[in-house]
Amino acid sequence: MSAFVFFKPWWATVDGEEVLQYRREIDGLRAVAVASVILFHAGVPFLRGGFVGVDVFFVISGYLITSIIWERCQQGTFSILHFYQRRARRILPALTLVVLLCLPFAWFSMLPDDFENFGQSIVATFLFSNNILLWLTDGYWSLSVDFKPLVHTWSLGVEEQFYLIFPLIIMLFWSRGERALIWLLLVLGAASFFLSIWFSKVDPIGNFYLAPTRFWELIVGAVCSRARIASRPARDEILGVLGLILIVVPMFLYGKETPFPGIAALPPVLGSALVILFAVNQTFCFRLLSTRLFVGLGLVSYSAYIWHQPLFAFSRIYSINEPSVAFLLFMSVISIFLASLTYKYLETPFRDAKRLSAQAVAIVLAPITAALVVAGLVIHLQQGFPERWFEDQSDEVRAGMRVTFNERVFRYQREAFEKSEQKKVLVLGDSFARDFINSGLEAGFFTNHQIIYRSDVRLACIDAAEFGRQYPISSELAKRADQIIISFSKYDVVECLSKDVEMLAGLGAARVVVIGVKNFGYNLNPFVGLPLKDRRKARVAVLRPFLKLNKKMAQVLPSDVFVDVIALLADPDGRMPVFTPDGEIISQDRLHYTKSGAAFAGKLVFEHPLLAKLK
Repeated sequence: MSAFVFFKPWWATVDGEEVLQYRREIDGLRAVAVASVILFHAGVPFLRGGFVGVDVFFVISGYLITSIIWERCQQGTFSILHFYQRRARRILPALTLVVLLCLPFAWFSMLPDDFENFGQSIVATFLFSNNILLWLTDGYWSLSVDFKPLVHTWSLGVEEQFYLIFPLIIMLFWSRGERALIWLLLVLGAASFFLSIWFSKVDPIGNFYLAPTRFWELIVGAVCSRARIASRPARDEILGVLGLILIVVPMFLYGKETPFPGIAALPPVLGSALVILFAVNQTFCFRLLSTRLFVGLGLVSYSAYIWHQPLFAFSRIYSINEPSVAFLLFMSVISIFLASLTYKYLETPFRDAKRLSAQAVAIVLAPITAALVVAGLVIHLQQGFPERWFEDQSDEVRAGMRVTFNERVFRYQREAFEKSEQKKVLVLGDSFARDFINSGLEAGFFTNHQIIYRSDVRLACIDAAEFGRQYPISSELAKRADQIIISFSKYDVVECLSKDVEMLAGLGAARVVVIGVKNFGYNLNPFVGLPLKDRRKARVAVLRPFLKLNKKMAQVLPSDVFVDVIALLADPDGRMPVFTPDGEIISQDRLHYTKSGAAFAGKLVFEHPLLAKLK
């Protein structure tokens, strides 16, 4: 039996005072929540909806915090300062330790862009606003969450933003009476819920991360804390099990494509409420959640939650290929072991005001957290310290590793060709099209050409008339172009490409060429420390989805139209180079060229017969 089952439950006392009757089944419910999140992040294939565990946490948190605040208000002893002090004792010790230990691992393993993002995350985490950062930075260029050690702290941001407002609401409306206050919470919860439904359509990323669309989940827990329901064994038995079913079933039925939260969040949220309200008095649900295994994991759930994502992220960062689910499950066990130690030797002492005064906590934590925030700011301002790995390269080359290098191509986004004898090249696509243009520019193949780039076109079995209506500027440009290049990172309907090519050629272009997709492996961070002499031999396997897409494109397009970039850059075994012959990295994000990578790729890609005439 694990040692952590013997640890004292934290909410039995707050600053040495009894404030809440300990309920073992709440700890058991925490165990369900944290286990689902950890297994989801580990990539367990049948648990694609394990992210609903966070919603269970929100309901539990709303229930417990409201119980504490309400009791103190009834006693006339509630202090907002005291409340935030307890939150700091609860949240900061384990969080500070984990972030502090992440820092050296990040320094020695992350590429500059990844490290810059990590620095931003440190600052946002300690300002309890990582959810806002993730909302602002999520998009095409965002780093995969699998490689973000602190991505999971977004949920702490939601909770703490709620706790900035919630105690003030209770204090301001306490004099109106309990009934009026509960009605106010119900109104606010309903408003948050309907806002979430609306955001699921207009801003799905904001809906997932932002606090206003999540507040209703905590409010459900808050209202549960004030419910007074007489015990009825048969009813309690049925509703307790129903609650557990409503929590567990979405873990297996939902996936990343599920619009969430909103209506889809109702089952796990209401299920959590049912368990809290009816898993009592020796019902089956009560007995299950009160077992030592569930209670033990529940007691260390916060530390387990804080530990697991950094362990997963650095496992991926240090691996050339994606770690197996079995390995990540092993890391899950490690995270629970570390959580047990953290709970016993860090969390418990910091929560006990008799052992550590508020002044002692501040003296220990304040300078460390402040130093980490400053470190995060410096990492951000120094753009991830590229000189750690690329000190042998010029500032110009290092600058060419950034998004701005790819987006410089927007200067070619014009509305008409100039009158001249130069060949006119129209390039349609997204960032991969910009990469194509950059590779030609860096390799010197566009010196005598007019280039126009259009990013507003989407091709999918569109005819000439409809193309002219939807994209009048691009339609006119296509009629005057000597050559049209199509290059996208993904295609909605690959089977449409042949028809799209015929349509564009029919507008008058002398030649239409489609450029295949490219990829530089699963993860390039393990290569950053290679000495110059070893960089020439570094190779990575192309990820299967990119190979499948190129193969499908080759099947639907004529050979005199399609250019397979991967085939041109890869070695005889089909593996892609990581560095140029001069030892300069070709891609930072595994999809787009650096400045040096563009020059290297351009010399190879433009040797293809379909592109050679662009020289």
